[in-house]
Amino acid sequence: MRKWIIFLGICLTALPVLRAQEGVLDFSTVSLTDKDSVAITNLDSLFQQRATVFIFMNAECPICNRYGNTFQQLPAEFPDITFVAVFTHWESPAIARQFAEEYQLTGMRLVWDGENELKHLTGATTTPEVFLVSPQWELLYRGAIDNWFFGLGKYRPVVTETFLKDAINAYLNGQPILVKSTKPVGCVFE
Repeated sequence: MRKWIIFLGICLTALPVLRAQEGVLDFSTVSLTDKDSVAITNLDSLFQQRATVFIFMNAECPICNRYGNTFQQLPAEFPDITFVAVFTHWESPAIARQFAEEYQLTGMRLVWDGENELKHLTGATTTPEVFLVSPQWELLYRGAIDNWFFGLGKYRPVVTETFLKDAINAYLNGQPILVKSTKPVGCVFE
């Protein structure tokens, strides 16, 4: 009996990750606020473009800070995609606004996941961690932005694999996404 209880506990703990890997996420249960602490009452507004990229961020994560230029370039390179910077309950909307101003994230929508509902829905564990989601809430790609970082404090001088860009390009061109998941490298959060 005790083994079953432990097994059930493990399964329930892994449920958000399993749901995120099944393919369709149910955003109807998620409450977010925008950069001005105003509740986003209709999450469909985040999915008005062809697809949405959620990027979990932390203002104190050195890897997030190193990706500042990338966070500026992605929305400019893919204007048909909605980019959403997600800050969790460990940071206030004021900190999120300051981070966005410092790194000029004008092409991204900033949201605050104050109850970590989006984090639990997606199974996000790392900053930065990205999720490419279709307008039908289908999870198309999750993981690292690229292969620049391969460990904490360990990075390549040149990016050789652009996982997120490849997934977006495949989606926009109606082609299959070959790499649907990678392991993100960054600051772990719970």
